[in-house]
Amino acid sequence: APITNTFPMLILIKKSESNIRFFGLSYFYLYLIRHFPDQNMKLINPLVILYILSTILIIEAVSFLFCLPVAFIYDESPDPFLWSSLISISISVFFYLISRKAASEKVTNREGFLAVSLSWLVLASIGTLPYLLGGSISTFVDAFFESSSGFTTTGASIFSDVESLPFSIL
Repeated sequence: APITNTFPMLILIKKSESNIRFFGLSYFYLYLIRHFPDQNMKLINPLVILYILSTILIIEAVSFLFCLPVAFIYDESPDPFLWSSLISISISVFFYLISRKAASEKVTNREGFLAVSLSWLVLASIGTLPYLLGGSISTFVDAFFESSSGFTTTGASIFSDVESLPFSIL
């Protein structure tokens, strides 16, 4: 008989033939489909979500590179943008390699809602890198606020004197 912990969406432990095996999320889907075949379960395909996130991250990586000419013109360090772009491309390639087979699948409403929500979080999280690597902001929370404020164009800022920042960060 299957034994599930308090978070069955994350880990399913199944005891069979006197050994215990850990099953990941995809095995949990198979378990549900096998044991509840009459239910019309519409599950979210995480590979489709990762494919969408990989596309958004590559766009963000290219966007970081647009700051380089400004950094060169004002004789500022391009390192925060180069490193941010490299990190973003690395994560994007990792997500793409995992999810490349899901590119041809149709995106359902559930996957679309989740992809948009995660995209905002991932976009703002990766957007903190130039602030943190450049030394403009020292804490992740402040950098996340500034990044999400910039992406949503709210105009809110933690800085009282925005003009004191490097031109390339603006």
